[in-house]
This record gives sequence, C-alpha cells and structure tokens, in this order.
Amino acid sequence: MVLPTLTPKERHARQVAKRQRLLAFLVGECWTNQDNAARLWSLSQDATATTLRAMTRDRLIVREGIAVGPRVRVAVYGITPDGIACCADAPPDAAEFQLGRLQPTNIAHHLAVQRVRIVAEAAGWKAWRPGRLLYGKGLPVVPDALSVDRNGQVAAIELERNVKSLKRRREVLSAHVLTMARKTHWQRVVYICDARCDATRLRELYMALDQLDTPSGRAPMTDGHRARFEFINLDDFIG
Repeated sequence: MVLPTLTPKERHARQVAKRQRLLAFLVGECWTNQDNAARLWSLSQDATATTLRAMTRDRLIVREGIAVGPRVRVAVYGITPDGIACCADAPPDAAEFQLGRLQPTNIAHHLAVQRVRIVAEAAGWKAWRPGRLLYGKGLPVVPDALSVDRNGQVAAIELERNVKSLKRRREVLSAHVLTMARKTHWQRVVYICDARCDATRLRELYMALDQLDTPSGRAPMTDGHRARFEFINLDDFIG
C-alpha cells in the first residue's frame, strides 16, 4: 500500500496541529516527558524526540534534566511564556514552567496522572482539570484531577502509588463521601493504582471502613457510598 504524499501546506498544517495539541495539554499540566508526549501524539519515540527538539528550538517549550536518584536523571519539557502565547485556548492566568522548581519526588506521580488523562481523553472523557488547578477552591479534599466521563458524570481521579495510613484513608474517604452527598463537585471517585499499589487490595482496604468522619461525628459507611468508588490498576485503565 502506497501512502499518499502530503503537500507542503498539508505537512505544515499537521505540524501546527501537533504543536497545538501538546501546548493545550501543557497549559493545564505545565510539564511532561517524552513518553507521555509520544502517547499524546501516537508517535514513535524518534519522531517525538524530533518534534520536541524543534519546539524547544522555537522556545515554545523548555527542557530540563532532573536528578531523581543516584546517577539517574529524567528529562522533562515545560511550557514557556511563548508557548502559552501561541496556544489558541490558553487562559490568561496560565502558568509557565519554572526551571529549578520541580520536586523530584513528585515526578513519577505527576506523569502517571498524565498517562491516565491521555487514555481517558482518547476514550471520550472531557473537561479534564488537573489537581494543581483545584487548590484554593474550598474543596474538602483535592483529588489528582476532575473530569467528565463518557456517561456525563464528573469523576474525581485519585492516583495511588503507595497505600496511605488508616487514618489518612478514613479522612480522604470521608471527605469524598461528604462531597458526593452534597452533589456539588463530583458524583464518583476512580482510584487508579500504580507501582506498589494493587487495585484489588486497595479496594479491600478502603471498602472495609465502616465509619465515616463527619462534622457532626461518626456516621456509617453504606453500600450506597461504596458503589460510588471504582478501583483499577493503571495498566488496565481504558477510560
């Protein structure tokens, strides 16, 4: 099968669309890595690296190498003020990536949440809001992201890489149940498990809790509450 040859105008339009897609993604996420850019574009690593170099050359993004362990460095790409200005849908308060400010301990978690976003949006989820944009909104608990799923429900996304303490599990679960009871911000919670977390075990730990902390004291955790929670491993998540 012979693939059609693109005209220079068509190649330029494809390049612009590809750049706009990454810039729109980075307006909310601020930074990412080559693997997630490749997932977003559905490109090979070589093709992705070429495009990232070109966008860096054009000052739309900036590259930073960050030490995450002994002799281990991770390269990330963050959006610049020029990149924000070139993004058609960027809000006026969009923040650029700041060199030297990224905490190495946050990198793996942030990239895993981005992977969830890419899969979810490819499956039809809409209006993704990263957790970093939810602080200061008066929420009783700040999830890693909010998004409207394929059924039109607003879902809170929680990415778990380590099992929290019993005290923290009760606090977070109670805050989620209270938020859903008020019918204000989200209707269900999706726990995505990665690294040392297993979805089956995490569900057992969370759903075994039978008491919730409320402003007026302890209240029972019911099956109706439990039905609002989903637990799934990252590798099994299809959106």
